[in-house]
Amino acid sequence: MSTTTAAKRWESKSTRLLRQFARETGGSFRAASFKGFKYTPQAALLDLERGQGELNVQVVNSSNQNSGSQECIVITYEFRPRRKLKFYLIPKKKLVLHFFDHDYRETTMPNNVLGKLFKAGSSHPSIMRAVLKHEPLADDLIMHPVADIRLKIKEHGAQLTYKELVKKPDTEMLQARVDVVKHVIEALFEQSVVYEGK
Repeated sequence: MSTTTAAKRWESKSTRLLRQFARETGGSFRAASFKGFKYTPQAALLDLERGQGELNVQVVNSSNQNSGSQECIVITYEFRPRRKLKFYLIPKKKLVLHFFDHDYRETTMPNNVLGKLFKAGSSHPSIMRAVLKHEPLADDLIMHPVADIRLKIKEHGAQLTYKELVKKPDTEMLQARVDVVKHVIEALFEQSVVYEGK
C-alpha cells in the first residue's frame, strides 16, 4: 500500500466516531475545512424534527490539563430568538466568568437536588427557571452533573451550547447528550424563546 493511500485511509478516532454517529442517526458528516481565514471544524450534523433546525455535534480534545485523557463533547444549536434570553448553567464548583456582567442575574435552581449540582445566571431568571422545570430536562441534568450549558445572543441570532468532558466517547454517549440538548430546545420552544415563524 502506498503512503498516500494509507494517509487517505487513516482517520482520527473522533473522525470515525462522528462519521459513525452521523450514519446511525440519519445525519451527515462535515469534514473540517479552511475557507479564507475561517476554520470550520468537523462535525456530525443532525436535522431536528418539524423543521426546528440543525444540531452540530463535535468531539474535541480538551485543552484543560487537569482533564487527563478526557475529550469534550460539544453540541451547538443556532436559532432566531423571539425572546432575547441569555443564560449559563454550570457545575457548582466551576468558576463563574460572567460575575461582572450585569446582563446576568443569579438564578436559583427549581429544586434542592439541582441546587446542589449547578449554579446559574440569566438575563430573565423566571424564564430560565421555567426552562429548568421542563420535566425530562430536570431528570437529564441530574444524570449529567458536569454539563456546561449556555445560551448566548449573537449578532444575527442566538446560540445554545452544550459541553461535557467524557472519557472514551462513543455513539451512545453522543446520543445521550443530544437527547439532553433536544430537551433544552423543547423547553425553549415551550417558553416561546425560539421564533417559530417562517
